[in-house]
Amino acid sequence: MNMREKAGAIWRGTAARSARTPEDDGPRGRILLLLPPGSNRDLLRRHLSDQYDIIETGNDAFPEEPFDLAIVDAASFRHWYTQLTDAKEREEPTFLPVILTLSRNDLRHRLRAFWDVVDEFAVTPIDRNELSERVAMLLRARRMAVAQRSRLAYLVNHDRATGLPNKNLFMDRLANVLRDASLLNWKVAAAVVHIPLSRILKSLGHQGLESAALACSRRLRNLLGDDVSLARLSTEE
Repeated sequence: MNMREKAGAIWRGTAARSARTPEDDGPRGRILLLLPPGSNRDLLRRHLSDQYDIIETGNDAFPEEPFDLAIVDAASFRHWYTQLTDAKEREEPTFLPVILTLSRNDLRHRLRAFWDVVDEFAVTPIDRNELSERVAMLLRARRMAVAQRSRLAYLVNHDRATGLPNKNLFMDRLANVLRDASLLNWKVAAAVVHIPLSRILKSLGHQGLESAALACSRRLRNLLGDDVSLARLSTEE
């Protein structure tokens, strides 16, 4: 077993990259290191920077850029508690993991106060292989949560059959365009196309109606081109 200590930081085990899975072949995770400048933060940066984008604090200011996971020690946790809580609340209900590094002496204290913010504890001496796997699993859970949020937002704002924006999203976009047009003195044209599909609904049912709506949307897209925004305002006929 290999152990090293610098300025109070102890690493246990040898460095190893965690096995990547097909789900990991996406954007690199962004890890926020909330530790004081020095060897502790340097060791974590060197260990994680090959696989992840590292964000660090500077000039005693909490970083503004978004992150996917935070690693923080006990002192920094108390210092940045409000900012970490705010960051997690902004992401709710999407999972935003936080790892708190603790010494074995810290374990003697009650940790219940950390539970509302901290998702994992890493006890020193830290096994680097174990840390790598914990980070990978937490980031995988984060990616799945973000993907689920994006999918839900898409389903709420788009028609399932055609993939076009629904009425709510269209009206929001139209309001934004009209506001910009009034400021920039632009002209905006909007048109409603009514395609009667009641006979298809009676003959082929709801599935036939959706297939016809998809075919019509594709023809309109080919006819009007990409410069025109299309939306499906109603699913009833």
